[in-house]
This record gives sequence, C-alpha cells and structure tokens, in this order.
Amino acid sequence: MYREFVSRLKDEKLEDWLYGTSKKDDRPNDLGYWIGYKIKEAYFNRQNDKHKAVNDILHMKDPLVFLRESGFLDSYIQDYTHSESNTFDDFFKEYSDETYPVQITVKVPKPDDEVYITGNQPEQGSWNPSTVKMNRKKAYERTINIRVHLPAQFKFTGSSWSREAEVKGISTWLNIKVDSIRSKNLQYQVVSWK
Repeated sequence: MYREFVSRLKDEKLEDWLYGTSKKDDRPNDLGYWIGYKIKEAYFNRQNDKHKAVNDILHMKDPLVFLRESGFLDSYIQDYTHSESNTFDDFFKEYSDETYPVQITVKVPKPDDEVYITGNQPEQGSWNPSTVKMNRKKAYERTINIRVHLPAQFKFTGSSWSREAEVKGISTWLNIKVDSIRSKNLQYQVVSWK
C-alpha cells in the first residue's frame, strides 16, 4: 500500500485514495486521509516542541517538505527513487530547477473577459487567482510570456476561484499540466467561466 502511494503521490488521479475506490482490491474508501494522518503522526512524534508541531501541522505550507520532515515514508521513497533512477532529494521537488520560456495564449468567449493565470510556481502566482494578469492581444485573445519550471501546473481564472475557467480539452477541475516543452507557444480556449 505505501509503495503504491509513493509511486502515485504526484499523480492528479485520486481514485483509490480519496472519494471512493475502483474496487480493484479490498482497500477502504478514503485511504489517502488515513495515510495523511500517519504522516502527521510521524511528524508530531519526531518534534521536541509539541506546541510548534501542532502549529506546523495546522499551517502546513509545503506538503512535500512536510512529508520529508516526517520521515514516515523514507524507505519506500528510497526504493522508488532508486527504481526510477532518480534521487531521494529530487522526489521532494515539486518542479525542476531549470526554467523554460513560453508564450501562453488563451482564446476567450467575450471581448471584455479578463484572464489571470495561476499555478504551482511563483511566476504563475503560486495558486493565487488574481496575481498574474494576462495581456490583451486581440479582442478574443489574452497572452503572457513567462518562464516555467517542469512540470508546470496551472489554471485560468477571471480574478477569483468563483470564476475559474473551463478549458476546452481539459477535464473539469483538473489542472492544465505541462510535462515537457514541445513548443514555446501554448494555446488554450476558455469555453466558459464556472
């Protein structure tokens, strides 16, 4: 179970871990919550200052750093990174150190639509939906030139999460994910605002 959890930790597909199971085995629903509890328990037990530990748990900023400091899955992570020809340290990185220049263009449904990009990196606003505004290129196009780390994950908003964009070809609620740069020009289309 822990080996599978480690191998799927950075996967967006939550099936078999949260919100039910595929019934492929006899695992209970919401197993990911239990593993999260075990990680927090291990973190708490490793800390000398228990008050600070509780505060750290309640105000966790980076789940991968927290996992590392808990030590809970270290042996499974070492086995996994070895089998993937990766390093233990790299497992805890959300994205690469290198950056790549891209131009992101978005087609919008209305000429007065404002579009913000937000994602898993500071250059994308670190998931703040109203920090990085895209520029008006044409009546129905917005664009931005940024540098991204890989893998990049992002969404488009109309300046708040209540106006999250539904993007053509991207399943509802999933992040747009870029694992490699095949083109320096990435193009998307907003179908509607949720």
